[in-house]
Amino acid sequence: MSSTIGDSTTALSTPPPYCISSPAATTIVTTSSSSGRTSTSSSSDEIFENPFSEKLNPNSNLNPSKIPRSPLSCSFSRPYKQLAVLSGHVGPVSCLALCGEFVLSASQGRDIIVWQQPDLRRFAQFGFGSGSVKALVSYGNKVLTAHQDTKIRVWKVSKSSENGHKMAVLCVCLMGEGDRFLCSGSADSSVCIWSREKLGGGLARHLVIRGHEGPVKCMRAGPSRVGGGFLLYSGSVDRSVRVWWVPGDSEKDLDLVRVK
Repeated sequence: MSSTIGDSTTALSTPPPYCISSPAATTIVTTSSSSGRTSTSSSSDEIFENPFSEKLNPNSNLNPSKIPRSPLSCSFSRPYKQLAVLSGHVGPVSCLALCGEFVLSASQGRDIIVWQQPDLRRFAQFGFGSGSVKALVSYGNKVLTAHQDTKIRVWKVSKSSENGHKMAVLCVCLMGEGDRFLCSGSADSSVCIWSREKLGGGLARHLVIRGHEGPVKCMRAGPSRVGGGFLLYSGSVDRSVRVWWVPGDSEKDLDLVRVK
């Protein structure tokens, strides 16, 4: 490379690409005046060595120790926080779904757990023996599950059927024509009567019976020979058996009268 300044031509050497001279390098500047005189001046600058110059030289080996290593800065605050760990499945969890106020989780162990928000307590568990659950999706209050046994099943999540009692349900029995009604006894000393819905297979609560002074442990129902309807018998830890007469067999006539 050559550079022409005035009437004088001076050859200047060009360093390799990206190669910077070593410290205390000398820079030479040549100028020419109209009288024909040529003057030269020099200056010394402190220029740092390019650590990659050796890599560009095919005749030398790169020394990694000369490459500057600055610490990487990745400081940031985590934008997430773990709120809860839910456990209880009998196998690895395979899929999740949201259904209103509920969170549903299914596992390869064939079980489905319904968790109720906001405290995420276990609301219900079902599906045992139905084949490993591979996927699930919800719409409305219904849940569709896909299983390894080639079947797709439909479930109904009914809050009322689970929240009729404040404590554990200890006993159940069916009564009425075609077993239309379900009776349940609880540790909270109450008895509930449910109507089985014709569509969807869900439950609708009709009555809550209170009278026992202890948990209801057993119950039976049968037709009444006097006055029609049927009789409901409930046994409790309070050492009593109570008999309730149900005068009608339809939802609109469903009413209880304590006999004893």
